[in-house]
Amino acid sequence: MKLRICFLLLSCPFFGVYAQDKDLLGVSGRAGGVGIVIGQRVPDVLIPNISGLKGSELVSLPLSAFKGKLLILDFWATYCIPCIANFPQMKMLQEKYRNDLQVILVNNEPVARAATFLQKRKNEHREAFTAILADTLLNKTFPHRTIPHYVWIGRDGKVLAITGEEELQEAKLLQAMAGEGGTFVNKKNIDPALPLFSSADFPAEGLVRYGLFTKGRVSGLASGTRFRKAKSSGVLVGRAFTNTGFFN
Repeated sequence: MKLRICFLLLSCPFFGVYAQDKDLLGVSGRAGGVGIVIGQRVPDVLIPNISGLKGSELVSLPLSAFKGKLLILDFWATYCIPCIANFPQMKMLQEKYRNDLQVILVNNEPVARAATFLQKRKNEHREAFTAILADTLLNKTFPHRTIPHYVWIGRDGKVLAITGEEELQEAKLLQAMAGEGGTFVNKKNIDPALPLFSSADFPAEGLVRYGLFTKGRVSGLASGTRFRKAKSSGVLVGRAFTNTGFFN
């Protein structure tokens, strides 16, 4: 059995129209915000810059245009290797369940960059996705710190699950199309600058040394390593390894 490091940190004292924006004002937020949560209905917002429906033309549509299908919003970026690695799986699911599923890629990079990248994928891998380019609205509506990030919206317009890539399984898809979201492992919107598993009352500013070693993956944390620096001085004070194989 492969042993994985979930989190390890040492010597670190510092660990933060339609409905459109008006109806989302009370739920939208930045990466650390709450946004629309599981069980809530998604407002019928008008989405601009949708590609993949009318050739190279970008169109604007309300989310209700996809009503009656399971909708998966796939938040990604051209530099995100794990995001792109899941494109073949998304393509397979979309083609197999085209009558019941709508996958929409959501990207907040400049239109030209994302469009060029998707056209190259289409030419080389025959991946033809519906995509939202230069997005700002949905990224505020479903705030997150890491990608890949997937929002599963049921046929009734309510959020069924918010997950990482580990939940992209055909069995889970069938459950979601049946309106069942109870078995999903939902992604945690974890702030990587804070001690893992700490609460708002945890006195992080008083930490002198901090260490945590666990087995298994934590959805909501990126894979890899990052150095920690003190906020005031910029001095290197620690290093974190998250969702990373122990012997890698």
